[in-house]
Amino acid sequence: MKIIITSDWHLGSTFHGTDRLPEQKHFLEWLLSQIESLKPESLLVAGDIFDNGNPSAAAQEAYFEFLSKATTSCPGLQTVIIAGNHDSAMRLTAPAALLSKHNIEVRGKVQRNWIHYESEDENSAPGQWEISVDDLVIPIFNDDKSERVWILALPYVRSSELTQAESYGKGMREIITILMERVNSLRAPRELAVMIAHIYATGAEIADGSSERILVGGLENVALNDFEEHPDYLASGHIHKRQRIKGTDWARYSGSIMPMSFAEKNNRHGIDLLTTDGDSYDVEFIEYTPQRKLIEIPEEGTVPIEDVIETINDLPPLDQENPQTMSYINVRMAREEMDMTARKKIEDALSSRHVIFAKLQSVDSNLAQNIQGGRDGETGIRYDNLYKRDPMEALTIGFIRENGVEMSDRQIELAQMVIDEARKMETEVNAEV
Repeated sequence: MKIIITSDWHLGSTFHGTDRLPEQKHFLEWLLSQIESLKPESLLVAGDIFDNGNPSAAAQEAYFEFLSKATTSCPGLQTVIIAGNHDSAMRLTAPAALLSKHNIEVRGKVQRNWIHYESEDENSAPGQWEISVDDLVIPIFNDDKSERVWILALPYVRSSELTQAESYGKGMREIITILMERVNSLRAPRELAVMIAHIYATGAEIADGSSERILVGGLENVALNDFEEHPDYLASGHIHKRQRIKGTDWARYSGSIMPMSFAEKNNRHGIDLLTTDGDSYDVEFIEYTPQRKLIEIPEEGTVPIEDVIETINDLPPLDQENPQTMSYINVRMAREEMDMTARKKIEDALSSRHVIFAKLQSVDSNLAQNIQGGRDGETGIRYDNLYKRDPMEALTIGFIRENGVEMSDRQIELAQMVIDEARKMETEVNAEV
């Protein structure tokens, strides 16, 4: 059996003001060609189908058009889709009954049922919420139904949905354990259990400045390295860099279909093809080249305006017949060199190049050097120790670290208001305790 795995499409996203839907359609057309060529039994999509919970009509049209073409070009294709943190679970599952008739199963959230306990003891619990396990366990088959693989479809779970758990990590581990207990009671020998999820696994590698949302302090992370009973293979969405999940030989991030920020410009993109003949499997990476490249000038630090212009002049000339292949470009300049004249020079130079001027980043080289560490091996201020500092100091350093400039007076004023309000709330909570 062949199973294609993909995640993090983010349909409908923009990149510094440019609509990325044409690029995303290019990927979907490429994915269709892979489906037509490989003839897989199943397609698994591990969350973040859309970039937000209220996607545009055009983004939804692209999604449904792809599903229609996929099921038409590969009759019998069994598709399983889960919601990610960017998706609206209700919107994604609204057409679930219709899609199910075309072998497309969509899971938006972990459903729970209230189990009432009959007891004469007034002090005993009246009941408890239990996971609707069978809703998340989906069998897929080969053409003659002689082989079966069990798909465990675990959509993104928000902290508020884990009301009975001591912590997010513990709650998620309990869900995975319950799913494994259920699938083990169902599967026959030599039948694989493959999970798709949308989680932040402890130790996942994330680029500085990446667009991925990771909660401060790592509250919403799940340790996967010490499970006694785990799926044969787990494919997760959420982290955009394709990678094996730390501490496992059975779990991997599929990665996003294209870079979502300049910090991700060197990531590889594509799909995973899982092939199984029963109790063993092999995973092959099939690489996809996004339509547009991401370019930064310079690659690191800053250089004089003359060097910036020289590098720009070496870029490919404008090809007006192929605008869809224009690269996005981010130009970094030292703050002290930034003025209207410099910007005009950059815009004029870029106007004849095959690029989209996405971003002009002003960098305070002295501040950036202090934060990232001095050139002579000085430690400087470490970004990962910000949580130990005064809140305003941490915000100031973090802002410079991410943007290369200091906060404005208005931003400092607003930040101080937030800090003061948080301290007030903390005092009130402590007083109640």
